[in-house]
Amino acid sequence: QSGIQLSKLNLILHQNGLAMQNLGDIAYQTIAGSISTSTHGTGIKFTGIANQVVALRLVLADSTVVDCTATSNSDLFHCARVGLGALGIISTVTLQLVPAFNLSVIEQPMRVDELLENLDHHIADNDHFEFFWVPHTGWALTKRNNRTLEPAEPMGKMSHWYAKTLMENYAFGAVCMLGRTRPSLIPKLAKALPASGKTVYSDASFKVFASKRIVKFYEMEYAIPREACAEALNRVRRLVEDSGFFLNFPVEVRNLRISQFIYIKEWTLCRILKQLNQS
Repeated sequence: QSGIQLSKLNLILHQNGLAMQNLGDIAYQTIAGSISTSTHGTGIKFTGIANQVVALRLVLADSTVVDCTATSNSDLFHCARVGLGALGIISTVTLQLVPAFNLSVIEQPMRVDELLENLDHHIADNDHFEFFWVPHTGWALTKRNNRTLEPAEPMGKMSHWYAKTLMENYAFGAVCMLGRTRPSLIPKLAKALPASGKTVYSDASFKVFASKRIVKFYEMEYAIPREACAEALNRVRRLVEDSGFFLNFPVEVRNLRISQFIYIKEWTLCRILKQLNQS
């Protein structure tokens, strides 16, 4: 059912020995919402959630119910996977799943200049690599997730609560609120971030991919060629410093294998819309 939240779906899949091959870092969305908006995680070998869809059932504006796959109503299928709801209401989704798996995790700060210099190496050597540049500093928080056949060794309950709930949510939220009240303090608050420390653990994939998010935020997301990543981020860094902007939220950088269906020709979508209007 398309209205099920990813968080609930992940639990059901895990209980049945299954998993989604890749996820974004939040799981509050419905499956229909996540594919319609091209929700994705990170990993050069993997694509977004929409690419894990093998069949859709759509309810069109005139109440017609259409089943579509890559071989049946294929144009509609490819466009509707990331259709922003424009082509109809997604009622059911069929997913290509994988056996449940664990991920080993290494989280640690790294100098941004060093990170960008070796970015291709980090991306190639890890199943899922991402980092968060902290504005007004030369540091980034890196996260390496790799598939493992070893049993899970999760963080202890207190350690998990301290790191993922207290620090990443309540403490971070308090810093954001203080920064909004007194923006000039933001650079000092950012520089208070520890430049050392390393966290290592492993757990079921869906527990690693998705994080608890209490702090409300708005974001912009841009897709750029990987070879332009370092230059793009360095331009943003210079812009922040030269313009006097005060940013109290990290800049997240992820990498992803390109999705074939995003190259659907414009005329295909126009033809579908024309057909729907005529029906």
